[in-house]
Amino acid sequence: MKAFGKLLALVAIVGGGAYIVHYTKLISKLKYSIGQIKLKYFSLGNTQLTADLVIRNDGWFSSQIEKMIIDVYIDNRFVTKIVDNQPFTILPVSTTVVPTTISFDPQSLGRNISSLISSTNLSSDDTGFGQLNIKFDGKLTTKVYGIPFNVPFTYTDNIKNLTT
Repeated sequence: MKAFGKLLALVAIVGGGAYIVHYTKLISKLKYSIGQIKLKYFSLGNTQLTADLVIRNDGWFSSQIEKMIIDVYIDNRFVTKIVDNQPFTILPVSTTVVPTTISFDPQSLGRNISSLISSTNLSSDDTGFGQLNIKFDGKLTTKVYGIPFNVPFTYTDNIKNLTT
């Protein structure tokens, strides 16, 4: 009887491990994009932008996302970190839109802003602020059998494409 119990435990561990590996492979194949960025509020002490994280799920699985953390970079310079603890669900074969607020203090950016201004030709549309790259480097946190998993993602575009 002990051998049967050990065999059953081994099957459960192997089956659970296979499910977790399969699940993480599926969820890591999600397709990400950022919807249009809009200025919500501007002041020298606090600036807020809104943007939508768009997640396309081509798989036949759903997932409860517990937390989202995104680092935002402009022209490879760190701007801010977005931490959203609002849970949301990714449904099978669907597109999920997660509204996000990007808040930052322009004064705290200090040198990064001045180096962006000095390296940008404001008189040209081809090399102006709209052509600067903006990168969203993030991770979604979900759980499988109570074990948290971070699903990384990166999305890069230029500012002009995200604001028009």
